[in-house]
Amino acid sequence: MAFDDREHSQLKTLSIGKEVLMSSISSGSWLPTSTDLGQDGAESAQCHTLDLASAAKSSLALLAACSPDSNETPQDKDIQDLTAGPTAIDPIHSSHCDMSPPPTPRATANTGIDTGNCNPGPLSIPYNKPDYNTGSVTYKYKKRRIKLITATSVGDDRVSCEFSFGRYTTFYDDELDIKLHACLVGECSLRTKATVCFHARCHETRLYSITPAFLAATCYTYNPSLSEERRRARYIQQALVYNLQQARLWPRELPTELWTMVAGLLLEDCAAFTAQEQLSECDSAEEYTIDLTQPVYASYVKIDGRVYVKNLRNTAKAGVKGGSHVMLLSPGMYADENEGKDMFVAEDHLGIRQIIFASPKRCNEWCRSHPNTPGAWWKHLSRGDIRSTVAIRSDGFKIRDIEGGRKGSLALVPRIGWQVPVSVSPTIIDLLTLKIPEENPSNLRMRFFDCNGPHTTGYFVATDGARTLAILSHEQDQLVDPSSFEDVNAPICFWIYMPIDKGEYLTDICRRAGSLTVRTETIGLTFSTNRGRTVVFGLYGNENVDFRRVAALPHTPCRVYFNQADSSGRHNVELIALENGSAAINQDNIPSLPASVSHYPYTQSNEIWIHSSCSMRHLTSVHACVDKSAPHQPVIGMLLYYTDGHRESVGQFRLDWSIESITVREMDRLYICGKRTKQNWGYVAAATTQPPLNQAEGCWLDVAQAGLLEWWFSSRHSVLFYNNSRLN
Repeated sequence: MAFDDREHSQLKTLSIGKEVLMSSISSGSWLPTSTDLGQDGAESAQCHTLDLASAAKSSLALLAACSPDSNETPQDKDIQDLTAGPTAIDPIHSSHCDMSPPPTPRATANTGIDTGNCNPGPLSIPYNKPDYNTGSVTYKYKKRRIKLITATSVGDDRVSCEFSFGRYTTFYDDELDIKLHACLVGECSLRTKATVCFHARCHETRLYSITPAFLAATCYTYNPSLSEERRRARYIQQALVYNLQQARLWPRELPTELWTMVAGLLLEDCAAFTAQEQLSECDSAEEYTIDLTQPVYASYVKIDGRVYVKNLRNTAKAGVKGGSHVMLLSPGMYADENEGKDMFVAEDHLGIRQIIFASPKRCNEWCRSHPNTPGAWWKHLSRGDIRSTVAIRSDGFKIRDIEGGRKGSLALVPRIGWQVPVSVSPTIIDLLTLKIPEENPSNLRMRFFDCNGPHTTGYFVATDGARTLAILSHEQDQLVDPSSFEDVNAPICFWIYMPIDKGEYLTDICRRAGSLTVRTETIGLTFSTNRGRTVVFGLYGNENVDFRRVAALPHTPCRVYFNQADSSGRHNVELIALENGSAAINQDNIPSLPASVSHYPYTQSNEIWIHSSCSMRHLTSVHACVDKSAPHQPVIGMLLYYTDGHRESVGQFRLDWSIESITVREMDRLYICGKRTKQNWGYVAAATTQPPLNQAEGCWLDVAQAGLLEWWFSSRHSVLFYNNSRLN
């Protein structure tokens, strides 16, 4: 089986290389060995890895044989690989290690312990606290059987009894005489002491005590995306399969398909064991400074196929833990030459992935051709912030953060993580106030979408009806990446598609704000084009809504940044920045909002409805969008094509859920079938040009190629109107 590890292409950027040196270990033992591999550069980064492929005489040895740390090809062996190590195996989230199928809870982090009088409160994980990546499978939140590990004042590892984990619950342990209170917030007035909770099974199979150093090294700064966790799972499983096949310890050979099944059952155990073993000897967390007037050397560690900066030093010490170093910065003849470097830092939820020093004169050029670092966010430290030193914060295993060393400078202000490197940060605007925020929140990460490009064919906007969650642009012939749609982490998520015709471009982005409950908040965005079209991404209703222009866009290509939902405690898009164009300009000649022809389909006062409509004249084809995640697989929207090349979208639409198109001839009619779920919620079951043979099966809407089709939808219903006829 050929093991594919494309992430190692990053090693060429890091200039690491030479040959492989591997040594085996005795059965059942987990000891690090030295490796030094690759032929990609003049510098060498000799690091530790785990070679466990020779051990297979016990259950622990079987896990050792499955360790993905011994699977690399020669070009892969240039850094310490902890594939099943501190962040080993979670297709979605970490810190939940039970083997049951998804969904599972989101995180395991600190919860509050109240040893005094305490009102009943939730016992769960603070959503704005980081995860601990120790190997597990998690998708969505649900109750678990977990065991809470408490750190007492006497220093012993006392353990609570097992209890059922649930949000908004309080548990009292009679033996320990403590009350366990989880509030799901970072700060709680009822909290007297914080602790960490684990699955009972994870705690039972631990090799060592869970120390603060272990938690610090495996702590998530933020929740990684679903696509990143799936990549991680695929990487580990491929590695395990490869090592199982190469172990040569089995009575007979097995096909790859069977080894894949075996590896799938070993992922979490291998992850947990290897993480504990590898981190049992990691250094203590430290903070130190680096002198940029001296040479700067970096060593690297590879975790789950991702390269991280292990440490930065002013001297290259051979033979130390972490191996030899790669020179990142070479001092010039004069000290001021080194003070003139800008620093770009790529980081993710576990630490620093890459560090680049760039001359100010070449920053723009470098940003346009920066190295590909999937899943990382780029921070920029300008030469004025750096001066001659930078402050380094390490968790003892890898570098977590870098700050400029100049006191009183903007370097000490929380830095913004950008999806791509930016030499000059665009001005950020608060969507609600349309003003520049007084200060940037910590852990703010800014995504982007490109608009008005020559090949742009449309825009996807994710909303729960009341909030904007994400924005994507789509280009002609662009391959569909399902993870782009799946990465949005929200209990309710509608993807609305706005097609763009040839010669059409966006002119305005506006926001709608209103009060849904108590406070005023942003409740949706609108995009308007040069052809007078305006699409509303959010709930319907124009009364008591504050409608303002956010940005006027140029005809030329431009990039629009928006905050990553769930970053810095923001669960929706609240901030926006433009690379080009004018933000928060005057409010004259704001585009008008579209109005519905049909009446609002009232069900209950707090149900949010979204409205869309399209012309039914001169159709050529229809693409239906089917919700493949629902058991009854309803049609949730349609993309319609017209004879003049125009396209319109109604309902929800995702490219990865679109089915084969229906050809519509000149005299054809469209027949749309509506049915109801067991809860009596209406949905669209089918759309066809063939007259129904049995109209008693469901309700049918007969749509001619004339007039207007309106599609209302909420999180439970779909209601269609055509010529005063209602479906559902």
